[in-house]
Amino acid sequence: MRHAVAETRVPTMSSLLALDAATDAGTCGHKAATLALLRNLGFDVPDGFVIPAGVQASRDDIAAALARLGDGPVAVRSSGLAEDLPDASFAGQYDTLLNVLGAEAVLDAAAACVKSAHDGRIENYGHPVRPMAVLVQQMGCTTRPSQRFDGPECSRAIALRSWACLATATGWRV
Repeated sequence: MRHAVAETRVPTMSSLLALDAATDAGTCGHKAATLALLRNLGFDVPDGFVIPAGVQASRDDIAAALARLGDGPVAVRSSGLAEDLPDASFAGQYDTLLNVLGAEAVLDAAAACVKSAHDGRIENYGHPVRPMAVLVQQMGCTTRPSQRFDGPECSRAIALRSWACLATATGWRV
């Protein structure tokens, strides 16, 4: 199911950007910019906001952005400026924190994401450390591309999907 795209651009939220407006990979990272593009094309990408690279967000900024998203947990994700490139994906190199609740916890999780770029994994990956933006998105669980839900059913759906993938990969010999 596609989300309704607003007729006007989502404005900047203080130092933060609504995900729909986070289209500049040079400040918002490639992950956020790609997801913003998909949302703007009408795909069902969970809503969120971006802390651009180099921006120190305040607790008030985060609280206002979370209020716009509504109640519920969020995922705090890396969005590196040198991530998801044709010659280097950086898959699994940066931290992502799930089920984060509240402005203080989001600030702590964002700091952990940025810190993960400096813990040695990137140098071991063979690339210099580059700036990182942080993407904060509503949590959700998908069993089909057009269906999203939260709650206890989410764990069951993930388990069933994992079982189906494993069974398919092994020729149903699990």
